[in-house]
Amino acid sequence: MLNKEYAKIKKQIIAWSKKYDKTLVHGDFNPANILVDKNTLAIIDFEGTHRGDRLMDVANLCSYVSILLNKSGVDNKKISKIEKGLISSYEKATKKQLNVKEAERFLVYKKYFTLVFRAYELVWG
Repeated sequence: MLNKEYAKIKKQIIAWSKKYDKTLVHGDFNPANILVDKNTLAIIDFEGTHRGDRLMDVANLCSYVSILLNKSGVDNKKISKIEKGLISSYEKATKKQLNVKEAERFLVYKKYFTLVFRAYELVWG
């Protein structure tokens, strides 16, 4: 079942990759690749960098953070609030509000990354 869902989402993402503007995407944007020291922030691990949809990195981050918070026992209402804060911060930083189509793409990307992370956990623990 997950295999079918993954294949459907992947097909959609490939179609979008031909349709929407591409920008530089980190490819693995998650808390493990964000270093913080006092007032300094650094992003590391650029081996997955590629040209892609600008929403991929923020969806990846939101998915990763949601899974970590869920595992830590944080309730879904709080997770949703944190996710909205991440998206809002992204919109402020890029000076671009997500429109309806982008919000739909974001949700599909987030679902894709959630499936990938869950599969990774099943294989690697």
